[in-house]
Amino acid sequence: LGVSPISVEAASTGHDPASVLREANQALHQAKRRGKGRVEIFDSALRNDAAQRLRDETDLEQAISTGQFALHYQPIIDLNTAELTGAEALVRWHRPNHGMILPTHFIPLAEESGLIVDLGRWLLRRACTDAAQWSRTAPALADSTVSVNVSARQLIHPRFTHDVRAALLDADLPAHRLSLEVTESILIEETDPTVAILTALRADGVRIALDDFGTGYSSLSYLQRLPVDTLKIDKSFIAPIRGPAEGTALSEVVLKLAQALDLRTVAEGVETTAQATALRQMGCEWAQGFALAPPVPLAELEAACETATRAVLSRPQR
Repeated sequence: LGVSPISVEAASTGHDPASVLREANQALHQAKRRGKGRVEIFDSALRNDAAQRLRDETDLEQAISTGQFALHYQPIIDLNTAELTGAEALVRWHRPNHGMILPTHFIPLAEESGLIVDLGRWLLRRACTDAAQWSRTAPALADSTVSVNVSARQLIHPRFTHDVRAALLDADLPAHRLSLEVTESILIEETDPTVAILTALRADGVRIALDDFGTGYSSLSYLQRLPVDTLKIDKSFIAPIRGPAEGTALSEVVLKLAQALDLRTVAEGVETTAQATALRQMGCEWAQGFALAPPVPLAELEAACETATRAVLSRPQR
C-alpha cells in the first residue's frame, strides 16, 4: 500500500466536484508514472496534457474505424544461405494533418486506453491476408512466415485465440506461416494463462517468438517451459558489435543459450555489414535490420527482399 500526495489547482471560476475528482485522478496517475514519493499538482500544464491525450485517443479510435493504418514489412533473412525466411509486419498511422506516425508514438496510448485490442485484431487480419498473397505480390517470400507483434492486453483477451484462428481461416493462410511475437516481459508477468494460450496456438501450428530477448529477467528454467521456437535478440545486444570478437560478448551468451534450448535465433536491429558478419560467425541464423533492408510498404516488399539478399551475398563469407 502506497501514498502519492496530489493537489488540484482549480481555476478561478471554480470546478464542479466531478471535474475535480477526475483531475485528481489524472494527477495521481502522473505521480505514479514518475515514481514513488512524489507530490503532483494538477495545474494548467497537466490540464493541457490531459486535453491533448483525450484528442489523441479520440483520433486513434477514429483511425481504427476509418482505416487510417497501414502495414510496412521488414524482411528477415538467413545469414548463411541468403534465403528470405519471412517478414515482420510493422504498423504505421497515416494521421490526417500529421503525416505518417511511427508505432512508438501511438502504441503506448493504444495499450493504456484498451484500443490495442481492436488495432491488434485489424493488424493480425491484414498481415495474414497480405502474407497469403505473397506468391503474387512478393514471390521471394512465397510460403515464408509473417511475424506479428502481440501486446499483453491482446494476449489475455478472451477472444484472442478465436481472433488468431479466424484470421488464418479467412485469409486461407496455413498456421505455420504465422509467427506471433511476444515480449519477454509479457510472459514473465502473465505466467500460466499466457503459456496455456500460446501452447494451444502452437499446437495449431502457429509459431511463437520471444521478442526483445535479453531485456527481461527470464531464468533458464522458466524459458524451458515456454512454448516458443524462436528467440529474437534485442537490438541493444547487437548495437555494441563492431566486428568479429568486438563487442560480441553479450550476443554470444544469448546465442549459446538459444542453441542449448534448440531455438532458432533472429538478430534485430542489424545496422552494419560488420554486425551481420559477426553474427553469422557466432551461429546466429536469421537477421533483420537496416543493413539488410528497411521496413517498406507491401508494394515495395519484393524490391526490399532483393536488397536484403544482395546485402548477404555481397558480404565476405570468411
